[in-house]
Amino acid sequence: MEFDELREELKKIVFVTVREESSDYFEAVIDKSELMNLASRLENFFGPRIWPSKNKLSEEVVNSIREFGGVMPDQALYFRKTNNKGAFAMLWPWQNGEHITVKISNR
Repeated sequence: MEFDELREELKKIVFVTVREESSDYFEAVIDKSELMNLASRLENFFGPRIWPSKNKLSEEVVNSIREFGGVMPDQALYFRKTNNKGAFAMLWPWQNGEHITVKISNR
């Protein structure tokens, strides 16, 4: 599956709001009830989550996500190398327990 195909799959998700959408970046907010639907599509593209994990993130991953705020213990990260670039998805749960910010990049 290519990144454009993932973007098509995202159209099947119900988003509370879409903050930004371009050919290489997508940011939106989902309701917690959509998490399983989103996670299955992300796993089809990226494979299993790499964070949270007991393992330290590689330098390549850290560098890829740095400009997007990094990742904290209660967040999730998916990563894969595509066309010599690091593609990733970050899921940031809100403190209200009801919403999750989704950041997906292929930059």
